[in-house]
Amino acid sequence: MWPNQPFVPHSTSAPADHVNATLSSAASYVADEALAPHPLVATLARHRHQMLREAARLHVRSSPHAAFWVGETGAQSEASWVDRLVRAALLRLDDTTLTAEERAANNEIDPPSGLDMQTSKFAKRTAKHLTPATVLRDFVRQCLRDIDIPNSSGGAPSLNECRLRVVGLERRLNLRIPEACVLRFSENRSQAWVHHDPTLLAKHMWNTVLEQRRSPTPPTRLSLRLAGDEGPNNRLCIDAQGACIAVGAGTRSFERPVGIHDLAAIDRADVSTATRLTAQERDLIASTVIDAAESAQLHALPPGWILSRDTAARLLQRLGDDDAVAWINRHLPGATPAVQRHMADAAVDAWRHGLVVRALPAIGHGTAIAALTPRTSSFLDARCLNWAVLSDNPTRVSTLMKALLDGIGKGLDAEEVVRIFRPNPQNLPLHKAHGPRKDAVVRAYLDAVERAALDERLLPGQIEVLLGGARPPDQSVGLVGTSRSYDPLARELISRFQALRRSELIDSAAMRRILHGTEARHSTTFTLSTVSKGNASELDAWLTEILRMHRTGLLTREDAAALISDRGRGGVNLWGAALPSYKPTSDQLGGRMQSTLIRFFEQAIDQQLLPPSALRDGLLSRVPDNGRYWLAAWAGIDTTPQSAAGASLLFDEVVRLRASGRLSEPDVCTVLEAMLDTPRPATRGLQLRTTWSPVMSAVQQLERFWTLSNRLLMDGQVRLESIAALLLPDETGAPAESIWAGAIASPASDNPHSTILHRAELRGIITAEQRRRASDLAQMLARAAWPIHRGRIAPGR
Repeated sequence: MWPNQPFVPHSTSAPADHVNATLSSAASYVADEALAPHPLVATLARHRHQMLREAARLHVRSSPHAAFWVGETGAQSEASWVDRLVRAALLRLDDTTLTAEERAANNEIDPPSGLDMQTSKFAKRTAKHLTPATVLRDFVRQCLRDIDIPNSSGGAPSLNECRLRVVGLERRLNLRIPEACVLRFSENRSQAWVHHDPTLLAKHMWNTVLEQRRSPTPPTRLSLRLAGDEGPNNRLCIDAQGACIAVGAGTRSFERPVGIHDLAAIDRADVSTATRLTAQERDLIASTVIDAAESAQLHALPPGWILSRDTAARLLQRLGDDDAVAWINRHLPGATPAVQRHMADAAVDAWRHGLVVRALPAIGHGTAIAALTPRTSSFLDARCLNWAVLSDNPTRVSTLMKALLDGIGKGLDAEEVVRIFRPNPQNLPLHKAHGPRKDAVVRAYLDAVERAALDERLLPGQIEVLLGGARPPDQSVGLVGTSRSYDPLARELISRFQALRRSELIDSAAMRRILHGTEARHSTTFTLSTVSKGNASELDAWLTEILRMHRTGLLTREDAAALISDRGRGGVNLWGAALPSYKPTSDQLGGRMQSTLIRFFEQAIDQQLLPPSALRDGLLSRVPDNGRYWLAAWAGIDTTPQSAAGASLLFDEVVRLRASGRLSEPDVCTVLEAMLDTPRPATRGLQLRTTWSPVMSAVQQLERFWTLSNRLLMDGQVRLESIAALLLPDETGAPAESIWAGAIASPASDNPHSTILHRAELRGIITAEQRRRASDLAQMLARAAWPIHRGRIAPGR
């Protein structure tokens, strides 16, 4: 009933304009039951509603999930959208059967413009094709299919069985039906078959309705005399319901379907008459013939009668793949370019891309490539690989890719196929996989690429492009668009990439580009994305896998280092990405992300993957957006039990690194100083990018600074002089970071800065005079930062 393409129900091409005038005069017959009380009217109205719902259901199922409401899932989403699309189409049809409540419900929905565009497009195309004539013809086709079934023993029904089925159809429709409208007979009328041309029965039903309404029968648009074996009075008749052949004259005349054998006579008569058949009328005749002919007879259909994509689609609908290829190879080499393009486009519309590939020599290389290449004029071509992936349809992904990849070397070049699959180098079809069957879609895609790679139909560079890499590397989109962390799907993908690497189908650099990705519109790489997710076990597994790939030779030292040392958009590195996010995970707050990174960097240094300074540089790296040490941002977060445990865990790691010699005493002192990296005071209010106020953030930084300092002193990892240098102004009088932090924390009633100075004096780290000078300097800086309010220091407003 419908073609295998989204949005558009199949239709017979419309008659000429003056025939449409007849249609419009009777257009209300499916809606106005008061004027047309015949039961057939209600039946046709129900059938049109079924056609609308089926078209809407196919539209929803074949459209990308992004086109429909987020938040609705499964059957509820499909049912609600089917209802909405049907109402929208009925409104466009101005159907009087749509109730006031349905109209109001449709108008209450106010979707975003993109969703509204989908609804409008469906309604416009469906309304265009659901004319009274097309509804009636589709209903008749269904009736003919219902009675054209084998008998109980599986054989062809006898003459009596056929006649009994016609009687059953009459009772079902409450309509007298001439046998000639449904059956075709053998010469001696001993055998009968159901013919598939709906024209005669549709015409009979139409006239019955008009008689019931006492309306005049629409005149025949065209009566073209034909010269044939049946006699000189044969005429081609075209009216609103289609085309038929009127045989004979007077009381002995009858009508029969147009057959393929009539087309040559129609062509001759059309040339000799003054009133030529229009393209629409020829299209109508061709559709009628295709409906009525047996499959074997369609091989003789002349290509000159394929005047539109609709007619080509109807022909392909009647032919299997082998028969379609045989017809194309027989007729298209000498056909016009327009016919070749109609057939190629119809095949692609029906997701039968393999037909175009198999019959490429007959269709023509240029025509085939034009049909197979995704259109860029619209948001997304509904016939391409991107659409199949976005529609969450693994079967279509597999069928399309296999068809085109199998055509390499058989008329298609590998580069052409790669461009068809990935026409935009900054996009990868896999990145559009987001539906519930995402894993199956990704596997179907990779299966096709792997098969072609192992069969040596793709070169290494082409394999890389299809997997997300590219040359130049700034067009490498990488794995991050398909999977955002080292989840089970990512593990499977990487395992398959490794298999290709072991087979030497891709090299180490290609492996790195595929895994990494440097495409500009991604703000992060795969490694950074895994860190940002905040799952320490996933991060540990992925970093361990990088080390294993380097150790086993799948990645060179340079390529393995690039997976962990490069930065995302804005310069964020792994340490910055591990900071607690807007919705922090327990691993981020608990310090497990930082601990995982520290231990990984130790292993990478031991394997000579990273230089010995990489660990120190990582701990002391800065956050790009404000230039502050990430340690300061981390030390300033709130004092929840999780963050307190995280601080303790990180302190353990720093003490261990100092004890093992990986960090020197100056390195550890720089780490302590980095924890106090605060914005410099200004004459008006300060802003600090932490999860709470600047004052409390500074308080928290100072407390954690002293906790770590005290631990290092107790373990003998730093000297008293080194800690003193972190508490006092330098030789030039410039304040230390702790003094700046004390100035920021001054409005707090429990300012720990003075406590730290007092403890340092008791420990003998500083003298009483040094303590007083450091405290006075902090107070002076605080007064510059915070205005005096009622005799006490308060934050500026």
